[in-house]
Amino acid sequence: MSTDTRRTAEPRNPSGRRGANSSTKLRTVTVLLLVGIAVEFVFGTYVNLAVTLPRGGTNHGGATPAMKEAMTNPAVLSHILVGIAVAFGGVVLMGMAAQSGNKSAAALAAVGVGALGAAAAAGMVFLAGGQSAVASFVMAMGFLVSFTSYFALLAALPRR
Repeated sequence: MSTDTRRTAEPRNPSGRRGANSSTKLRTVTVLLLVGIAVEFVFGTYVNLAVTLPRGGTNHGGATPAMKEAMTNPAVLSHILVGIAVAFGGVVLMGMAAQSGNKSAAALAAVGVGALGAAAAAGMVFLAGGQSAVASFVMAMGFLVSFTSYFALLAALPRR
C-alpha cells in the first residue's frame, strides 16, 4: 500500500477552502496599497501647489538644483519616500497575485505597477525639468490608473 506524499501547490487553510488564505492576504495588501497611493497623491498635490523647485543647471555632482532641493525639502522628500514604498508594495502585490493563480488579479496588479512606473518616471522629469505641466499630468494619470486597477483588483477577489 503506497501513500502519495507529494505536496500540493497550495496548502489548505484551517477552514478547508483552497485559496481563501491567499485571497485574504491579497485583499490586505491591496487595501494597504490603495491607502499608500492616496497618501502619495496628497503629498504630490501639496508639492505641486506649494513647493517651488529651482529650474535647470547642473552642479558639481551632476545633480540639478531641483534634485538638491528635493533632498532637503521635507514635503518633497516625503513624497519621494512614500512613492518608493508604494512602488515596492506594487511589485510585491504583483508577485503575490501571480502566485495566487488568479489571472484577473495578476493582470490588474501588472497594470497598476505599470502606471506606478509611469508616474515615477514622470516624477523624475518633473523634478529635473522644473515642474513640467506635462509631467504633472502624467503623474496624475498614473495615480488614476493605478488606483483604479487596484480598486478593480480588490473587487475581483473572492469574498470571504
